[in-house]
Amino acid sequence: MKQLLKVTFFILFLGLIHVQAQSGDSTNYFKSVIEQAMIMGNSYVQKDYSTFVQFANPSWIAQSGGKQNIIAQMQQYEKELQDMKSSFLSVTFSEPTKIVNLGTELQCILVQLAIMKIPTGKLITKSPVIAISADKGVHWSFLYTAGKDLQTLRKLFPAISKELIVPINEQPIFQPD
Repeated sequence: MKQLLKVTFFILFLGLIHVQAQSGDSTNYFKSVIEQAMIMGNSYVQKDYSTFVQFANPSWIAQSGGKQNIIAQMQQYEKELQDMKSSFLSVTFSEPTKIVNLGTELQCILVQLAIMKIPTGKLITKSPVIAISADKGVHWSFLYTAGKDLQTLRKLFPAISKELIVPINEQPIFQPD
């Protein structure tokens, strides 16, 4: 009986260690996904599109005609913003949602908060972004949802988990000068 009690305690102890290790991994995942999202966001604000595209989801890159095509589109968009006397001031990200394991990938949602200077004030937008890691959270790539719901996104990118909850894009907030 004492032996059974010791074995039971040992198994519970191992289980507790395993749960603590998993929660520690989640904390590390959260930290790495936020750090990499911030590098991506800051590179966009600084117009460093070569760095920005390094964080783009590979499936999106392929569907968009490659990295050089994306960079060219971003440079064109930047020119249009300059013509409208507008620019991005900052991009930040929320804490990620629960990280979902899907096969060999980790996936979660972050919400991007972008502040844009326009001639009459500031425009603040919140947009969901899907973060995906194929190497246990070491490197993350990001997929902008562009206002699409999960069902539509999964038609375009079938590898997205059904477990993700993609929030609806909020209406931009205008702050006059």
